[in-house]
Amino acid sequence: MIKFAYDVPSESEFSGGPSWIQTEKFDITAKASPDEALALGKLSPADRHTQMRLMVQSLLENRFQLKVSFPIKNLPPFY
Repeated sequence: MIKFAYDVPSESEFSGGPSWIQTEKFDITAKASPDEALALGKLSPADRHTQMRLMVQSLLENRFQLKVSFPIKNLPPFY
């Protein structure tokens, strides 16, 4: 879910976080309000995808107190 919410292409790009982040599994139930569902239905597929990612970000922040930062790191060259 974190990969989807923050548009991260690979788990190798994650760093930090609690030790349980790689081992614990959760069943998450969420439902958009009727007004949100109606608004989503009016969006283009690309805009709907973006809005869904933002909604999942909000869910992760609210339910799991997830805090995300985007530091710049120098990595070795990829060949």
